[in-house]
Parts: sequence; C-alpha cells; structure tokens
Amino acid sequence: MPHSDDITTVLVVDDDPIVQAVIERVLVRGGYRVLVAGTAAEALAALAGNAKIRVVTVDQQLPDTTGAALIDAIHLTRPGVRTIGISGGGPVGAVASNADRALGKPFAPPVLLRLVAELFPRRAAPLCERIHQSSLPPG
Repeated sequence: MPHSDDITTVLVVDDDPIVQAVIERVLVRGGYRVLVAGTAAEALAALAGNAKIRVVTVDQQLPDTTGAALIDAIHLTRPGVRTIGISGGGPVGAVASNADRALGKPFAPPVLLRLVAELFPRRAAPLCERIHQSSLPPG
C-alpha cells in the first residue's frame, strides 16, 4: 500500500450531492483521497486549510459563482493545484478555457481517473515494485 502521504488528495466541487457522491466514489475506488465542497467559498476554505490537495474538479455552475471564476481564484491562490472543469448544462468550453483539463457530463469513470492521473501522476504502488523485484534473477 502507498504511504498515506503519497496518496493524492482531490477536492470535488459540485453543488449536487448526487454528483458529488458519484465523483467521490470513482476517485476513492481509484485510490485517491477525496474532499467535497458544495460552493466556491467552501472550496477556497478547504484549499486554504489543506496543503495536500493537488487536483480540484470544478462544476461549471455553483451557487455562489461560476466554475471559471473559481478556477481563476484557485490558480491565483494555489498555482500548483491542477483543475478539471466539469460541465453538465452548457458548452464545456465555458469552464475549460482556464482549467487544466475539461470534462463533459455524463462521463465514464475511467475518463475522470485518466484526467486526474495526467494532472498529478502517482508513484507506483509497492506491490508493483515487489513483483518487479521478485522477477529479477538472484544476484
């Protein structure tokens, strides 16, 4: 198992609890630690209080601002954090213009996992290392 400090933390920002739960389940099953926020204000507070957040998924429409405005704020306050703009009701381009990656709803879970992995690659799990080492000839 990877050390808990090696697990990438993803912040999911969406005001729909069902969408939050679906994205959270996909990411947790993919081996990520997940935090959830329903507003831009909650997301910015989470980012200010957790230096381990590496990737943020941002819905296009939030109760207190647009996804594009939140992505701008994230890039200003935490420049190393990567963003995925998610659009379900309009053109993906509206939220994607300033996001690192864009995703339209509905989406297949492997697509979301691939985008997160592209933005923040993780180290190989120790199991992979053990398999590789055990295949080496004794020496």
